[in-house]
Amino acid sequence: MAKYGVREVMDVTFYDVSTGAPVLYLDTLKMTNLEQAAETVYARGGKGNAKLIGWDGNKEITLAVQDALIDTKSLELMAGAKTELSADGVELHIRERVLVGSEGEVTLKNGVPAGKVHYVDANGEFVEATGFTGATGTVSGLAGKTVDFFYTVKKTDAVEVYELTANDFPGTYKFVGDTLIRNAATGSDEKFQMVIDRVKILPGFTLQFQAEGDPTPFDMNMEVLRPVDGSTMVKLIKY
Repeated sequence: MAKYGVREVMDVTFYDVSTGAPVLYLDTLKMTNLEQAAETVYARGGKGNAKLIGWDGNKEITLAVQDALIDTKSLELMAGAKTELSADGVELHIRERVLVGSEGEVTLKNGVPAGKVHYVDANGEFVEATGFTGATGTVSGLAGKTVDFFYTVKKTDAVEVYELTANDFPGTYKFVGDTLIRNAATGSDEKFQMVIDRVKILPGFTLQFQAEGDPTPFDMNMEVLRPVDGSTMVKLIKY
């Protein structure tokens, strides 16, 4: 019997279950781990109430994928998010640090405010600016100082919007993973493919924004479902 060593991550493709069309390809993964678990119950009896016969059931197969990077389609699948290209004026909240002129004059550089403008005064308080027309205005008592201004603008160019809604969740997909395994006898790498007809992406995920440590990987956890027309949950193919 041949022996193999595994020390390579998979490249993964997700397919739409209904159409068979690919929907996501991942080739920057750090981890693709498959784990199987099941429950065992026993009949016990006799002196010491020892285990006599065991029955296995409630098989569960889980799949953990960790990506070094994330793209828009990954976010859609992981979060059940809706992505749209919006050109009708998305509102952005701006904090802009401005050097106030010698006469108190201010020019905002990120666009014309869509509503009220606020700034931080010399006492560290938020104050509504009343002297603005468009993106220019004046403030009192802050000449020559660097001041933080807060306002909203409406983008007129197209922007991508990712919406995490209350009633959208990740779906079920076909999973195909490709990697290389090394033949212990020959020392050569051989192609290996894992095929799972139905994986349910679990709804939990984390986006970490932090300044220290390694770049944050993105974890996608899945449960393997039994196919509708058979009992084979996972196929491991060496070719």
